[in-house]
Amino acid sequence: MTLIEISKMKKLFYLALLTLCSTQTFSQMPSPAMVGYWENWNHQILNNFIYFSEIDPRYNVIMVSFASRKKGRDYELNFVPEPGKYWHDATLFKNEMAQLQSEGKKVFLSIGGATYPVMLDSLPEKKIFVSSVGEILDKWNFDGLDIDLETSSLHFNNYKIDSFGDPRLTLMIEGIQEIMTNYYSKHGKKLLLTMAPETIYVQGGMSENLVKNKYGGAYLPIIEALKDSIDMLNVQLYNSGTMTGLDSVYYKQSTPDFILALTEAVIHGFKGANDLGTFSGLPASKIGVGLPSCSGWGYTEPEVLESTMKYLLGQGPKPGEYTLKQEEGYPDLRGMMTWSINLDKNCEDSGSFINLYDELFNDVPYLKISNPDSIIITQEDGGIILVEVEKDSFAADINPIHWTVSNLPDGVSVDSVLSLNDTTVKIILKGNSNPGAEQFHIYDVAVEASSEAFSHSKNPLSKNFGIELTSPGYFIPTRIEAENFHHMFGSEIRPIEDTDNEIKLGGGNSGAYSDYKIIVPETKTYTLDFSYATPMNNKADYSILVDSVEILRDTLERTARGNIGWDTFKTISHNIQLSKGKHTLRIYINTPWYGLNWFEIKEGAIGYKELNLSQINLYPNPVTDVLRFQKNINGTVHIVDVTGKTVYNSVVNSNNLDASHFSPGIYQIVIEEVNKTLSMGRFVKR
Repeated sequence: MTLIEISKMKKLFYLALLTLCSTQTFSQMPSPAMVGYWENWNHQILNNFIYFSEIDPRYNVIMVSFASRKKGRDYELNFVPEPGKYWHDATLFKNEMAQLQSEGKKVFLSIGGATYPVMLDSLPEKKIFVSSVGEILDKWNFDGLDIDLETSSLHFNNYKIDSFGDPRLTLMIEGIQEIMTNYYSKHGKKLLLTMAPETIYVQGGMSENLVKNKYGGAYLPIIEALKDSIDMLNVQLYNSGTMTGLDSVYYKQSTPDFILALTEAVIHGFKGANDLGTFSGLPASKIGVGLPSCSGWGYTEPEVLESTMKYLLGQGPKPGEYTLKQEEGYPDLRGMMTWSINLDKNCEDSGSFINLYDELFNDVPYLKISNPDSIIITQEDGGIILVEVEKDSFAADINPIHWTVSNLPDGVSVDSVLSLNDTTVKIILKGNSNPGAEQFHIYDVAVEASSEAFSHSKNPLSKNFGIELTSPGYFIPTRIEAENFHHMFGSEIRPIEDTDNEIKLGGGNSGAYSDYKIIVPETKTYTLDFSYATPMNNKADYSILVDSVEILRDTLERTARGNIGWDTFKTISHNIQLSKGKHTLRIYINTPWYGLNWFEIKEGAIGYKELNLSQINLYPNPVTDVLRFQKNINGTVHIVDVTGKTVYNSVVNSNNLDASHFSPGIYQIVIEEVNKTLSMGRFVKR
């Protein structure tokens, strides 16, 4: 026999074994399933570690993230409970894990992730991989294995969905099959199997460009080969950027259309680009919708996610443009997945993800809250909050002591609670917050009603999204932390170690933006300071828009190389013209990537004429293409036009500058060299 024939026979043998050992055991996997990743570390900035005993009991599938490497080898895995008391007392970890399992929950070992790529380059490496994973499963008594391969774990060559191609792909598939077969032989039951691939490696298989250049669809051979053994597939509908659906239309993440189109793609299957082959898809009963539980790149606002999931499950109207191929939706969808359990518990709208899952899948009563009219911060008195209950009714006698509204501004409280009908009450606010509170946008007001407030429910019910207290705007001049937006799309809030604040607005794909309402006291030119960080060189391109009109576009210089560039901040300045009144200022990403820490709008323009600057000789002047300096420049070059608008701001280490892209006109140039000396000049562009 040839090696290929032997490989095919082994594949058929393993698949037969797995089919045999899984026919009676798929019921092990909870249905519906609420999958949450549990972070096996304590983030020093976010401080979001929780013990197993603190996990919300509605999470019935817990992914322990992640197995680490043994001896630094990407094919030999290890696992150690790391944070808190677990580090010193592994028995506590095992006991708390056993308690979860006794309650019917399933605990998985997740392998891969961005930190610990796995790649099998030879048969000996596959043998060590299979052995090391099996030892971890047995030692800690995990119920399942989650394959979360990312980045270099999927850098296969010449891969195909049906024939694998790259030998390393074959080794990975066979390795997983052997782990499952060994587990069944030892324990007499199926090892549960889940996967959480990124969109580029699944739906990216429909893109010619991604398949050709960026490993698009590289996960599909693994999914297709193991589809009969997979209990749940949870594609990460985040960290993605735009992606195409079955209709060949590209959709932006964080939108209903993105979630719907990409979910249907893995259910119905599709033909891959560039002769990749055909992905046959998985039934909806094996599919979960995976999204961030808190702020992150791809985070979907709870109201949007709620309407999207209801349509997907056949419980509500279409929330966007995308129309499901299956008109009645997918009521047998397996469930939802989130990164992470820790974040869902500790973010500002704590528990919003698990609460939404509960109301969608568990047929429990739930609240809906809204404010029919705008509630303006510092003008809250008389504001109305409507509360509706689904799948229950309110008690005949409404008692205000049974109601709590949290996270209202200081000075604001509940005045009264009035019944409108048996399923709707009206909460009226009293008092106003103090001047100065309007600088903050409050969006996580929560309403809780005790069990006495309902006709049937024996448990209190709460809702922590749906209410928005709106800031009238930031009064200029002021500094605005980037994460204190009024509206954001396509970016994420990330932690940083910084003296100004410990988080930044980062990531973002082309088309991402954040909006800030501002109140301008006087029409004139202001200075905009912009604090950013990026490891990209001459690529991070953004625009500033006021009321949808672009007033500034700039390309950001690299602040440091590599990962350190994400947290090495630099402040640049621009002149911007603002008119008196209320406006919406938008920071729009044309080309990613960068992190924005804060920006500040200050009185006065950048006053070049008032500074005592030395003159620099420029030639030719007027210039058509290349502007030359009398000496080599090593520093920041800032160029503005006659209106005060910045047209160029960049680091230069040269004796010339490309001026061909400037429009004809008169320009002022200021150069700040690395030794802090300043020089100025003027030139005319033909």
